[in-house]
Amino acid sequence: FGSRPPQGRGACGGPTAVSRSPATPPPGSWSARGRLHRPRPCSMPPKKDNKKDAKKDVVQEVATLYVRREPLPPREQPDAADCADAWKTVRGMYAMPFPDWDDKAVDVTEWKPNETETLFSSMEFAAKMLPKPFQQCMTTWRRAPVATDPAAAEEAEPQAEPVPEVEEPPPEPDPKAKAKAKADAKAKAKAKGKAAAEEVDPNAKPTTAQQFAEVNYEGDACVVTPQEFRTREFQLTNDDASPPLSQAIAAQFAVISEHRELIPRGQYLWEQIFPQGEDGFPLFNPHGKYIVRLFLHGKWRQVMIDDIVPVGVASNTQSPSAPVLPASVAPNTLWPQLLSKALLRAFQTDLKSMTLPVVSALTGWLPYQLPMSWDALNNSHGTRPFCCVQMPSQIDVEARQREALLAASAQPESDQRAGRKVGAASGPNVPALNLSGHAVPKLGSQPCDAVPLQFLVCEVEADPPQVRLKSASWRPQGGTPRKAVSKEAESEGEEGDEGMAPRRSGDPMDMDSEAEENDEDDDERRSVQSPSGGEPGMQSARSKEVEDNVDEPSRPGEGAEGEEEMGSSAGLPPWPDSCPSPPMLTSVMQEFHRNLVGGFWMNFNDLEQSCENFMTYMPPSSRVLSASLDSMWGNGRKEAYVPSQYRLLRMRLKSEAPKSRSDGGSAPGGVGASGGGDGHERAPRGPQWHRAIFIYEPLRVDPSFAGGKEASSMATSSCLLQLMGQSQAPGAEQAPPSYIHLSTNDSSRGGVIMKSMLLPPGDHWYMVFDDANRAGSVLSVHVDGASLNLQESRIEFQQPAEALLKKGVPVTALEQTEYPAQAGFNVWAKAEVTLADEVATCVDFMQILSFVSDPALRPSLQVTFMRLTEATDESPESRCAAWSVETIVRAPLLRLMAVPLRGKEEDGRSTKYIVMLEASVPTPAPAGNFSLQMMLPQYTSKAGAIEAAEEFIQVTSLKADHVLRWGGETAPNDKGMVLCERLVVPVGAGDVSALLRVAVSGLPGAFLGAQLVAQLPPREETRHREEGAAALEPLALGAPIDPRDYGGRRSWLSRCKTVAEESGVEVVTLPHVILCEGSTYILYVMLDPFKGPAKLEEGQWLLELYGSGEVEAGADTMEQDLEVLVRKSWEDPTQEPNQPSRQERAAASRERWLKKHRPEEEAEGGGAVGGAGGDAAAAPAEEEDTGELRRAQERAANKTHANAVLRDFVSLHTEVEPVLSVEDPYVVAKDPPLEPPPVDEPPLPEEDIEPSEHVARLALGKVGLEEVRKETVAMSQVQWEGITAEMEAAKNKNLGQLAELTVWQEERAKSKLKFLEERERLKDALQLRFQKQSDLMESVGNPERVDTAAL
Repeated sequence: FGSRPPQGRGACGGPTAVSRSPATPPPGSWSARGRLHRPRPCSMPPKKDNKKDAKKDVVQEVATLYVRREPLPPREQPDAADCADAWKTVRGMYAMPFPDWDDKAVDVTEWKPNETETLFSSMEFAAKMLPKPFQQCMTTWRRAPVATDPAAAEEAEPQAEPVPEVEEPPPEPDPKAKAKAKADAKAKAKAKGKAAAEEVDPNAKPTTAQQFAEVNYEGDACVVTPQEFRTREFQLTNDDASPPLSQAIAAQFAVISEHRELIPRGQYLWEQIFPQGEDGFPLFNPHGKYIVRLFLHGKWRQVMIDDIVPVGVASNTQSPSAPVLPASVAPNTLWPQLLSKALLRAFQTDLKSMTLPVVSALTGWLPYQLPMSWDALNNSHGTRPFCCVQMPSQIDVEARQREALLAASAQPESDQRAGRKVGAASGPNVPALNLSGHAVPKLGSQPCDAVPLQFLVCEVEADPPQVRLKSASWRPQGGTPRKAVSKEAESEGEEGDEGMAPRRSGDPMDMDSEAEENDEDDDERRSVQSPSGGEPGMQSARSKEVEDNVDEPSRPGEGAEGEEEMGSSAGLPPWPDSCPSPPMLTSVMQEFHRNLVGGFWMNFNDLEQSCENFMTYMPPSSRVLSASLDSMWGNGRKEAYVPSQYRLLRMRLKSEAPKSRSDGGSAPGGVGASGGGDGHERAPRGPQWHRAIFIYEPLRVDPSFAGGKEASSMATSSCLLQLMGQSQAPGAEQAPPSYIHLSTNDSSRGGVIMKSMLLPPGDHWYMVFDDANRAGSVLSVHVDGASLNLQESRIEFQQPAEALLKKGVPVTALEQTEYPAQAGFNVWAKAEVTLADEVATCVDFMQILSFVSDPALRPSLQVTFMRLTEATDESPESRCAAWSVETIVRAPLLRLMAVPLRGKEEDGRSTKYIVMLEASVPTPAPAGNFSLQMMLPQYTSKAGAIEAAEEFIQVTSLKADHVLRWGGETAPNDKGMVLCERLVVPVGAGDVSALLRVAVSGLPGAFLGAQLVAQLPPREETRHREEGAAALEPLALGAPIDPRDYGGRRSWLSRCKTVAEESGVEVVTLPHVILCEGSTYILYVMLDPFKGPAKLEEGQWLLELYGSGEVEAGADTMEQDLEVLVRKSWEDPTQEPNQPSRQERAAASRERWLKKHRPEEEAEGGGAVGGAGGDAAAAPAEEEDTGELRRAQERAANKTHANAVLRDFVSLHTEVEPVLSVEDPYVVAKDPPLEPPPVDEPPLPEEDIEPSEHVARLALGKVGLEEVRKETVAMSQVQWEGITAEMEAAKNKNLGQLAELTVWQEERAKSKLKFLEERERLKDALQLRFQKQSDLMESVGNPERVDTAAL
């Protein structure tokens, strides 16, 4: 608006600088009275009177009130040094990852076996992380070799130390000195020759064998006994009074023991404890330092521990202390406590979950979970080892009584061995249960019932459906030692074998036929015996053979049969070298199940109600496809954690061609496979689905170093796998799940999240989004390859762009950009996206994959996706308004988001898309980097792989690093205008693409509406010409324009085109505008009083521009300039200097008219002119004129005019106030028609006429209607007053009742609640009744135990 000075660079009209004093308000500002300040226009310089140049074109001088506004100084950015150390606050809050397993590093570990004065203590385990039930059972801490020795010294409670501070790197040595030292070393080595080469490196660390070559320890403690090491058989105390956590660990030890023949050499329980000898035998370290190898975070890792273990109060008097962790019955054997201590250390942040993956950590086998059903359990049990269920245990009261009796009977024998005299009245000596004179004491606390334990499925019986479960000597809830027999089988058994129930061939429960003739107690004891931890002194048929050879120096298996079994590997145990391949042959599994002796039978219906699923374990063999993504924060945490870029999980699963089976057996690997061998034709099968296991292990928050609130806010993390649509063939019937969510939000599941599922064959692509963005995690994927073509199947994590380009999907990206330390608002990236014609016609959306190095900033980021349309056939003068921007998406930045591609390209208009990423950071944030990748998943290149995506999608970065800021104060005005700024792009700067952002302060809740208007140059016919001037030259780009060229305000408004509009609360943003070179734009920001407050006092505004070039700004004054021109046009050009001006003549004419037609105003004016004397003289005249006027009005009111129109005008519009419509208070009610409606016009419907008002208007006129409405308002007011009175009365009544209720509550607050005692009594009675019913059902169902006739 307006014109620019000749010396300035502008576009189609620009400002001319006007000098004014500092006290003069800025032009266009609003005064305190709400009036627009209009400074006087600058006087035009006199024209140069040069008659010689009369024929030349006259240069028009331009006058305007516009003044350029100086930009504010740049906003101060936070110091990078202040934000650099922010990451150190969370450095020690997360658990440190364990180092990878390295045989060489472990072999040269400093064990210090002869250092016994100062024993090793680990500073990585915190005792306070143990659950409360565990802490209640323990009293102190001791070294494991002397845990039960009351004279042994107590150890301090273990406490973890924080992560050590980051040390500054040592200064680099002088390269010259380093080169000189190397030269000297080479010279010495050359002089010594071969002798120097043969010398031992003095810096080499001694190996484990060298350190333990001269050990001075002479005690009896050992990690594992030679017998246990040779046979892999052991017995634990299995104390049901120990904490639930200890029982859960011991139960999984027992499950592993049952599979001793399937676990490879070097991976069985105690074989994971180091140091070890050359033969793999674990060595006892008197220094107390051990390393345990555990399978954690997707690989084998080192867990360093000490031998300090918790100790509790024992139940007998032989030893006042008892181990709290699982212990072996063999004296001074440490391996159960060492393994338990390592598990507590590895999972110390998840000890409250009670679901520690002990089997996976000790064996590396992968758990696969299936829903509980008879077919699935039966098939998995027949082909898969480690088939387990997790269910609560039940206390075996009879077993505890027998154990107490045997312990009491063994007391005299132990007294005799101690040299004490025992009288004959002591009773016969009953041999103790493998006490050997030194039984491991048990805890004296009450037994723990309903402990969730893992039970191994040993046998499945179909008639009736029942399952035999075993977990050492623990008993599952509802389990019985007797096998249920159907009525049909019982009747057949009575006829054929004198009441003996028939058994299946090879039934493990009936291996010894003579056992049925023994008494009832022996039979029950045999049913619960276990080679992996049964009651002391009870041996299975398998363990009895081993025990016969205990005293022999040779291990079991030697001799003719042993040599046959071992073959050439004589001297080594007959353990496999690798894990078996799943699934196993049915014959092998049947032989394996025959050796599983003991356990308890349980009805399948009861089992299905107790367990929703069961679990099998997949061995890590060559038939299993695996891939792992490790992003953990390690390396000593010397630097801030930076999350890794997103990865794409690609699983290509190709099923193996089915093979014909002549034996009629089931094909391996099938879940729920059936058929074969029954003579019936099998139904055709579909494609084989494959078992897949997803394991997510994030680094958890360590509560010992993080506060309660901080730990709870950072404890949860999740990983989302989102299926990519382009990986599936169109029309595919079998599709994997669209989302796989692994979350640690459920605290009962612990920090290791496992999900099992079946995947169809095909190529499946999943985008991995990990929320563990503070310390990282490990995501492992395993697929059972039993029915896969392993040569053509694979699993791998890839870069998304690389994989998609190979697939033929166009992918392009903004180059990874670094952002500095910042706070407040900023534009991080802006790009222009153009699609090829063949791509634009076949895609409907585009996906954006984003990455931010600091995930904490993601909530402060916002992405805007816009559609830019530009006209290609516009003239140069209208090019500044030939564009439009449509905002398609404006939302918080997601990791993967889809944006629609709207509309098609029209004729004469080009279409492009704009992507912008903006940040509004509330607090200072450190520097980092980010990236944006754009892909078109709906389009696939016909040529296959794509090397570059530029031919399909082009991305051009737009600069937004030129930041300009202007500010000002708001002032009240009639239009509610916050600001009206003129934006001018100088000539030579080129087009500027920018973001405009206006924010107000001091106006809370203000709803702003922004409008950007492009000012086009004036038309040629409206341009101003001076008299005597030649034809005007065309306006050039940036040439000054006189406001007179627009020919008035209406013509100027016709040349203003709106190009962009936005709205917002307190902040309004125009995300993308194009400011053409040499053009002028006006930015209006208005306050909407209907959507927010209308207050403009004491407010401030801030205009920010983030663009690609320089832009000038200032308050727009075009309307003021045009008003000045209008006022100037009123002046008479022929005005004589001594004559009054036109304004003075108009004022005098008005005064004369007032004196003639308004005597009262004349009197007032005379008083004003005449002063105080005039007031006294004019008083009588004023009163006389007033009385005369009143009498004239009365005469006029009584007159009856002949003209009805004049009568109505005088009476209705001068004496009666307008009546407002009830429906719309802003619309005046219509007057009744002056003439009756024509005859041919239909009457109005009755519902459109208000009867009361219609009658009142016809009968009473406007005056009467007004009175009627006043009465109606008065009646409504009386009615509302009555309603208000009723409301107040009701309110007072409610307050009184509330007060009474409060008094009633206080009186009864002290009363004792009796329902708690009644509930406990009822609960005990129901439990007793349930126990009696169970005993009765067991007794009635066993005819051998109860005399039914007497019953």
